Amino acid sequence: MWNVYDHVRLLSRWDRAVGLIKTVMSCINSNDIVLDAGCGSGLLSILAVKQGASKVIAVDSESIDFARELAVENGCENKIIFIRDSLEDLRLTEYYGKFDVIAGMIYINDPRRDEHQSRIALELRKKYLKKGGRLFPDRVNYKAFACYYPEFDYINKKLNFDKQLEEFKGRYGVSFDVFKKYGENQIDKKFFPVRSQSNGKIGDSKDHCLLSGPANFIEIDYYEDDFRYPRCFSLEIFCPGWLNSVVFVQELWFRDILIFSNESLSYIANPREVKKGEIVSVAIDNRWRNSNAVTLVEN
Repeated sequence: MWNVYDHVRLLSRWDRAVGLIKTVMSCINSNDIVLDAGCGSGLLSILAVKQGASKVIAVDSESIDFARELAVENGCENKIIFIRDSLEDLRLTEYYGKFDVIAGMIYINDPRRDEHQSRIALELRKKYLKKGGRLFPDRVNYKAFACYYPEFDYINKKLNFDKQLEEFKGRYGVSFDVFKKYGENQIDKKFFPVRSQSNGKIGDSKDHCLLSGPANFIEIDYYEDDFRYPRCFSLEIFCPGWLNSVVFVQELWFRDILIFSNESLSYIANPREVKKGEIVSVAIDNRWRNSNAVTLVEN
């Protein structure tokens, strides 16, 4: 559901503001026709008009009333056409042709959920971008780090969940084992650490510790025809400790401009002690896609 406070939190990211403004100034030329895919508050549409775009088609699956009112407030309503629709169901070409620029800030900000968003961005480019046109982001890059994060312990989480179900059984006189089955593939949102509003980093913990340097997980170039996540990637441990999570860093780019970055955390289903110099392999599979739990591959 559309929430004004979610957009206020995004607007409070000064690094994101600088990145977006620099990108709009570098990407959009006078008389460009722009597709603002996932327009949200309508900010990018307004910035595009102020930069000289002759027409902006602003699309969002949520309510567009706020964005329309913001455009009126800023005197841009005559150059922006708002459409409420799913980006996957759009049929724009017959009405508006193709676009000089596609702005696709549609990311949820972690690789697990944004795999689908990246496929949407790739399809938008194929369907709607003119030859020689520009889109932003034009690529997304992911790095990964091994991490010890004490509050992010899968084993204790599972034990506490199972204990809670046993308490329910005693209270209601009903067995709840099927909850365990579904709990393996669903996530309690309360389990995620808070992401900083100022820089997109995950919230610090007293004993939070990175155990490796960055590993290149994947770089997705939206001018390519397709992409595929790796089935496995490796982390070289530089600090011994208890490995129970992986930090992913997402970077959104337009050419050489870093639009902004965010961190997210995946927990490890089989955490263990690791030693300095050890190479640890991490599996990327449907378990991770469904439940945010990655698995260490035993050699």
